[in-house]
Amino acid sequence: WDLRSMSVIKTLTGHTGCINCATFDSGHRCLTGSSDNSLMAWDLRNLKHSKKIAAHTRPICSISYMDSLIVTSSLDLTFKIWSALDYRLYQAFSDLTSPLLDCTFGFSDDSNTKCILGVAKDGNWRMFGKPFF
Repeated sequence: WDLRSMSVIKTLTGHTGCINCATFDSGHRCLTGSSDNSLMAWDLRNLKHSKKIAAHTRPICSISYMDSLIVTSSLDLTFKIWSALDYRLYQAFSDLTSPLLDCTFGFSDDSNTKCILGVAKDGNWRMFGKPFF
């Protein structure tokens, strides 16, 4: 959208299911997660998708970006940590009993250690930190 004229500049296509979540990285990309189970990176300089990753086995619920890391969560009872540089999977966590509907990076109070906060479908929240990643 051109915010001055409120007109569409370009419609970006690539996912085969509805887009459930999106975030910007610190540079020129937008990341989207879809009910087609994929994570897609979009290059905002040329308004095209630059990478599509078969990230999960069920719909992606959330994406979060911090520094050089991406975290995704899915209805497949997993959350995964990815490299934001090359989209390589660093670590997958599959011991969840309820899907994380949203997850984000943060810091724990005690030592400024990076952690992941997730809110689950069962109504509980969980915090994951060292030694998880």
